[in-house]
Amino acid sequence: MIKKVLKTEGQLLALDIGSRRVGVARAHSRIGLVEPLKIIDLQKDSVWLSFEELFQAYQPISLIVGLPFNRYGQPTQQTTFIETWVEELKAQLNLQLPIIYQDETLSTHQAQTLDLKSTHPRYKDDLAACVILMDYLEYAKSDSE
Repeated sequence: MIKKVLKTEGQLLALDIGSRRVGVARAHSRIGLVEPLKIIDLQKDSVWLSFEELFQAYQPISLIVGLPFNRYGQPTQQTTFIETWVEELKAQLNLQLPIIYQDETLSTHQAQTLDLKSTHPRYKDDLAACVILMDYLEYAKSDSE
């Protein structure tokens, strides 16, 4: 898996992509304070509009996307689904920003332990996106030291 450490400062958006919902979180690359933003239902017609509004509101310098692997570190069917979905997102919104894939192993489980409040009363996908983003920021911090 290729990770990049960003050389510029600005907003980062993170996605936890599932087959039904996408959890979204954000942080500033310098400050590192992670915040759950929303959960987007993929079954609704306004999916691309929801993402367009997020990108306009936060003007991210990069998108961090959680990517699942099996217990042997191999890609899964969900890995392929996510990579294809991200390509569609890039095409639909004409995105020109860097996409960074981050291992999301156990992110949903870790989200249950966060002392953050989800934006949805029933689901924790936005908190899983927070875990993905925190993992990336920790990696970026350790790589720059």
